[in-house]
Amino acid sequence: MERLKIVLPMLVGIILAMNQNSVFAESVSISASTSVSTEIKLEINSETEKKSSVYTGVIVDCRGLGLQTAASPVIKNESGKIIYGDKDLNFDLINEIGMAEYATSIQDSKPRAGENPLIVRAVKLDKFNSNPILSNNDAEKVVLADETGEFFKDLKVVFLTD
Repeated sequence: MERLKIVLPMLVGIILAMNQNSVFAESVSISASTSVSTEIKLEINSETEKKSSVYTGVIVDCRGLGLQTAASPVIKNESGKIIYGDKDLNFDLINEIGMAEYATSIQDSKPRAGENPLIVRAVKLDKFNSNPILSNNDAEKVVLADETGEFFKDLKVVFLTD
């Protein structure tokens, strides 16, 4: 039973981490048996999964940082590497809708970012407060999400501002 007291908090931590990484489930059940070998079972009903692993766009939360609008913003990681805005750009689409949309709420972002956007927080701004900088970890999440969702090519990028 002592081992169960140690394992359950770890499972709660795993569930919270899954929740933060957008792996939401409507029903999660944890059951424990106290037989000779303690067994913990975590079930996630895949049929009730609210979000898929494919993101439809990215929302960069820049609220509180003083973000200024720009005609050609880029997104960088903390190491200075540009992850969006410097290559593979559709200039006809840029002329039509711009490189990014600026919104004040997540709900206002839905038309551009889609129903299942990846939401990350900028840690600071660059270039006259017009380019968001993401933590290296969040930048990697965005790059990986774009590999499956391919939202950068469709300019499905939204910056949240005050």
